[in-house]
Amino acid sequence: MAANNGGQTNFGAPFQFYRKEIRFLVLFVGLLAALNFGYFLFGGTAVEEFVLTTLTAKPAYTIIKLLTPAEEVVLNGTQLTSPRVGFEIVRGCEGMEGMLLMISAMAAFSMAWRDKLKGILLGVAFVYVFNLLRI
Repeated sequence: MAANNGGQTNFGAPFQFYRKEIRFLVLFVGLLAALNFGYFLFGGTAVEEFVLTTLTAKPAYTIIKLLTPAEEVVLNGTQLTSPRVGFEIVRGCEGMEGMLLMISAMAAFSMAWRDKLKGILLGVAFVYVFNLLRI
């Protein structure tokens, strides 16, 4: 015979069953929103200029010169130009969204902080390198 709970339905049961998943989702979305908002606040500042010029444009220029030394590429701030093509590295081209996504996911995941830190460092390095190769 089924237990009688007075005709009341326990709507909290699914939330209790998926507590870890809900915790991950809430932490992940919250961290991602906070990190993106923090990066947004640095828009137009020396921090953004450093990310775009020093961490993105200069290494991309170096990679292009190493892979295609005959190409006459010129770097001017965040602009890369050659006789055949020219483009500017702007916000969104630096791979920051992918890095913040990686950081949020790893930080929200339930594991030891040492493992989280290793995952964050390796993940950010992976996203950074492949973003530079993409440029």
